[in-house]
Amino acid sequence: MNNEYINWDALVNYITGHSSQEEEEMIQEWINMDPKHQDFIEFLERIWQSSAEEKHEWDVDTAWSRFNEDYNLPFEAKDKNDKIAGKKTKQKSTLRMPLRRKRNWQSWVAVAASVLMIFSAFFAWNELYSAEQMVVEEAPERVIETQYGQRTYLNLSDGSSIILNAGSKIRLPEYFNEDAPREVHLTGEAFFEIDHDPDRPFVVYTDASATKVLGTKFQVSSYPESANVEVVVSDGKIGLQNRDSGESGVPVTRNQLGVLAEDGSVTVTAIANLSPYIGWTEGNLVFYQTPLEETLLKLERWYNIETDIDTTLTKTEDQELTATFSENQTMDEVLEAISIALNLEYRKSDRDGHVFFTNNQSQR
Repeated sequence: MNNEYINWDALVNYITGHSSQEEEEMIQEWINMDPKHQDFIEFLERIWQSSAEEKHEWDVDTAWSRFNEDYNLPFEAKDKNDKIAGKKTKQKSTLRMPLRRKRNWQSWVAVAASVLMIFSAFFAWNELYSAEQMVVEEAPERVIETQYGQRTYLNLSDGSSIILNAGSKIRLPEYFNEDAPREVHLTGEAFFEIDHDPDRPFVVYTDASATKVLGTKFQVSSYPESANVEVVVSDGKIGLQNRDSGESGVPVTRNQLGVLAEDGSVTVTAIANLSPYIGWTEGNLVFYQTPLEETLLKLERWYNIETDIDTTLTKTEDQELTATFSENQTMDEVLEAISIALNLEYRKSDRDGHVFFTNNQSQR
């Protein structure tokens, strides 16, 4: 509230409906100084109309000290043995307020009770107002989700950017508060280019992991069907750790792959070629010694199809694919190339988008 002079005598009369025209004009002028003053008046009126049983006891000394310290209003805390206003004393202090006329002791009791009631109401109102302000200042959240066959580009309020891969979901605030860490929650796969801010770390949470950075470029992959969380760093440095761990994260730097296993352990290895991990951000479907099962999963997400394979004739566990395809190539061209490379044949259902791979030997 504004630290302008407050005539509590006039304020009590205003709340109780006994103010003179002069007092009413005085209070109205005070109300116009700050929109919060009007909120305070309305709150006091509600308190005044409540029953006595609804009002609770409170510590006058503590309340006065807090009020005077926060707002420095022109009242005096004066002990009967001290003539200096505001001097600290172990004895109880009394409130003194300016009055325009004398009152008998019955009126004094009524006014004192009213003032004390107003003080208690103000403290409750101030805490309520602060709590409401805190809620208002919390940024609303949004959830971005991509279907198979889709990729989404996001620009964040802090200057950072995110590319969300197919079949992924990210939960994040509409804007980042200036005095709190920047936090997002990911399911699936995303590439992050984070604006550097030493005072506000950026944290990517998955169900199992927490990846903390100050400013860097990296990818986090945590699809539900995978037991591990993979983080690839293309620039800068990140810390990878178990989400529930209180310890600092294991550092992963440029051209390194960090893998968080189910047991919470983190392994870090150097990688010479980032394309198999982040090539999708440039519209390329890249495979490097990729097992057949993982190859099919990537195809499903990339083209929004369902795949299946006949493994009854020849085992396919050891089959791996190394190839790069551009988004400009048609799906049929990619499926044909994969079939040739892995000695497979495929049948595509035009009705439901299902692709069935069979071993090439079964057709001979």
